[in-house]
Amino acid sequence: MQQRTRWVGAGAATVAALALTGCDMDVDFEGNVTEETRTDSYARAEVLELTNQDGATTVVGGDVSEIKVERFLRYTGDTPPEETVTEQDGTLAITAGDCGSRIALGIAWCDIDYVVTVPEGTAVSVGSADGAITVDDTGGEVTVVTTDGEVVVTGTVEKLDATTRDGVLTLDQVEADTVTAETVDGRIEATGGAAETVALANRDGRVRVDGTEFGELDVDSGDGTVEITAATAFDRVDVKARDGGVTVLTPPGAGPYAVTTSTGDGAVDVSVPQDTDAGPVIRVTTVDGAITVGEA
Repeated sequence: MQQRTRWVGAGAATVAALALTGCDMDVDFEGNVTEETRTDSYARAEVLELTNQDGATTVVGGDVSEIKVERFLRYTGDTPPEETVTEQDGTLAITAGDCGSRIALGIAWCDIDYVVTVPEGTAVSVGSADGAITVDDTGGEVTVVTTDGEVVVTGTVEKLDATTRDGVLTLDQVEADTVTAETVDGRIEATGGAAETVALANRDGRVRVDGTEFGELDVDSGDGTVEITAATAFDRVDVKARDGGVTVLTPPGAGPYAVTTSTGDGAVDVSVPQDTDAGPVIRVTTVDGAITVGEA
């Protein structure tokens, strides 16, 4: 079943005097911003697929039996963006439209912020062209893709795959079987939590893993420092960096480790116990940057 919704009128608040900045132009005018809210629930969905053109999106797990969708809509002019909602084969798909040709004219603006509460274990896929995405403790598989915006994931998920082209990726106390996070331009911050396998990649920005439990950790960094502090014993750490120092800190008293390091330009300091036949492996390669491997 598919429904197309356009919000008008009811319960709207109006705010005057808006100043807008468009592409390569500034537009100031005395206009109105209409603000509306709407809440709906969907009882038959086990999967959520939400695509938001412009606006913040928050998805949280809760002690609920159906998916609850709260929308906070703001727009100028008299024509709000459309939203398409489809329920089919256990999947709830929501797509928020944009402002259409009004943006090209530089005289209008709109966005929708979503706050969605899902039953624990719901598979969640969230996409955004321009807007922050937050996912908290949903319990199921999570896929996040955004072009421009910060991504924050917290709590328990089954599997995480997060990608942003321009924005910070923050993983706070994430517990999952596998974690994959990639950003082109932006730092990656992982604090606490636990996962069997973790893969982090970025082209420009710092990568920091602090107090996370993992079995295997892969980091591929372009331009920025890499800082890893392991919370517990691990099987493997593999770091590849092109421009930036790398620091790997192991739990006190752990080891020995089979350590391999390589750098084109930079000092190397390895102070952990080493054994080429050891089970735990640490491999660090950097083109330009110092390497430090020691205990926390």
